[in-house]
Amino acid sequence: MTNLARTAPNNTTGIYTLQHYKDQGYRIHCNLGQVKALTGVEVKPEHRYRFTHSGGDVYLSKPYLTIEEGKEAAITFFTLITGVQVYWNPNEQ
Repeated sequence: MTNLARTAPNNTTGIYTLQHYKDQGYRIHCNLGQVKALTGVEVKPEHRYRFTHSGGDVYLSKPYLTIEEGKEAAITFFTLITGVQVYWNPNEQ
């Protein structure tokens, strides 16, 4: 299991790869290397088509209105594309 919580001072959402976009809410923004660094495994071949930005290396989700919605989407997304169970617990670093 992998924890998505991040408490670094430069992380405004507290969730790995969830970024705030001006006036557009929050988006999951990650590349293939970040997925492997987080989960320890490569993206499943059947889900690589989701990485369409920057020459096929970057995933950019639709906007989510709240951090909570983005967090749930990130948990579902990382579990789906890698098969690794992902969760969020800021008290467990």
